[in-house]
Amino acid sequence: SNSVIEFTANTVQDMALVGNEIANTKQWIDEYVEDATRPNLVSFCFHMDETVAKLTLTFDETVNGSSVDVGSLTLQSQNSSDAVSRVLSRWSTATTAYSTMVEISLDQGDSDYIKAHVALATSRDNTFMSLTDGLVRDMNANAVEVIGSSIAKQENDCHLEDTVTPYLVGYDLNFDSFELTLTFSETIDNSTLNIDQLVFHSTSTSSTDSIFQLTGYQHQERVDLTNVMVVLTVDDMNAIKKLTELARSNTTTYVAHSVDLISDMNDNKVDASIDTAGKTVGRYTKDTTSPMLDSFSIDMDLETLTLVFSETVNASTLKIDALTIQSVSNSTLLKHTLQVGSSGVVTLEPLVVIQISLGLLDLNQLKIAVGLADSTADTFLSFPSD
Repeated sequence: SNSVIEFTANTVQDMALVGNEIANTKQWIDEYVEDATRPNLVSFCFHMDETVAKLTLTFDETVNGSSVDVGSLTLQSQNSSDAVSRVLSRWSTATTAYSTMVEISLDQGDSDYIKAHVALATSRDNTFMSLTDGLVRDMNANAVEVIGSSIAKQENDCHLEDTVTPYLVGYDLNFDSFELTLTFSETIDNSTLNIDQLVFHSTSTSSTDSIFQLTGYQHQERVDLTNVMVVLTVDDMNAIKKLTELARSNTTTYVAHSVDLISDMNDNKVDASIDTAGKTVGRYTKDTTSPMLDSFSIDMDLETLTLVFSETVNASTLKIDALTIQSVSNSTLLKHTLQVGSSGVVTLEPLVVIQISLGLLDLNQLKIAVGLADSTADTFLSFPSD
């Protein structure tokens, strides 16, 4: 009902080469056989060298781009059912034009998953595609020909590998638990992490700020494809705590790093040119854990009392007259409390180990009291919590 054929003069000739004389004649089609042939995927290319990875599909006839269902397509490492594979999410998008070619832009989740699996789609050799008939339809609504996983089509010789440089998107610092969480722009290889390539700054300008370069970590793990959580060493955290202007809040916490900090799954090193002046912290959790006295020792010859704490403390805040030496742990019958005018702290700065010089008055009181501080068995130290 919507198909006619139109003849102009000399559209057709007889055997004597005489053309028809009727011009502009329209004739309704007597018999019409509609298109019932399914379109076929002829070839495809996978380009990982762009910020947004792309698949280009070529069919043997024009298809309706608006009918594309990306979730009907699977990338796999070989043409077998047990291949490493990824069914594309419907967050990936396709062009909607009427054409023999369809271009699919991969969602970040699809791209990160594929990059994380080095056996999948790193070259033509391990890039195959299977699809269901829901992928696309032609202009007469014929569904595309199915390609099963066991006969998956291999990519043409047009693969472009990942050359995109990853970069640090942001980071969080938990100063209480020593945890530093780094977030990158794409899947990274956490086994390549060199945390000593990261420097903390107190300001965004490196000329006048307080800085500290990390030396190592206690533990690190990939939280997900783009995030790495690092537990910093006790020594590094104590060193940072000594620097009173560094990492005390979200306004005094910045980081910079070199290209050797970490690499992605295709050995592309991280971009160090972004935020060279220092990237500010995202979520900052302050230190809320009270320091603890790990151990202490008294040297009556050197006339010193040495306190070892669980973390860096401000020695200038130590209250000498809050320290009591007693003969047993659960009784204060035999004791001596140090006197401010007698003993004093040797170095008034942030330290883990604080040394107190015992004055003559305190030393004589300890020596007079028999059964007090004569040996390790009768030497205990107490102080109030505040």
